[in-house]
Amino acid sequence: MLRVLLTITSLSFATMSFGQDAVSKDTLKNDQKKRPKEEKVLPPIDNKDLLGKWQMESTEMADGYYYTYSFVRGNVFVFGNDENEGLNRIISLTGTYYLKKDTLIIYVKEEYDLVGGTPQMSEKQAGSGWEIKGGKVVLKELPEIKEYNLPIKPCETKDGKKCIEINSMSYYKFE
Repeated sequence: MLRVLLTITSLSFATMSFGQDAVSKDTLKNDQKKRPKEEKVLPPIDNKDLLGKWQMESTEMADGYYYTYSFVRGNVFVFGNDENEGLNRIISLTGTYYLKKDTLIIYVKEEYDLVGGTPQMSEKQAGSGWEIKGGKVVLKELPEIKEYNLPIKPCETKDGKKCIEINSMSYYKFE
């Protein structure tokens, strides 16, 4: 009789244990369905990857470039203002840059400004519809070199196009 009781008790525990495992597996499956897909881990950006011209928002050029970063050998950068906004007097900023892990450190040393000229309606249909006609682009050395630490990370569009995020803004490389 004792032998039968042990057998029944063992079966009872085995069934109970099996039932808990089955519930746990179902719960796990449901939890996995609810979780967002894991993001693809992209390799960090290095100087070699960074070289070239990067445009904000698009790889296509309209009547002019949008905001751009150009990175060249010797750790020199040029930030170009949006060419579609014709009333901008600052054309670009230049200086040096360094990558430190996920931070782009830039030192702004000079700016190119548009001096003179007159505002008028643009012949292009881009931006504000206004532009400055005439004028002269001059190099202006800044009285103080300014350092900026910008977060930078690689990104990728849904269709696999590589990009970088600088200060939370996406830039696409012109190849």
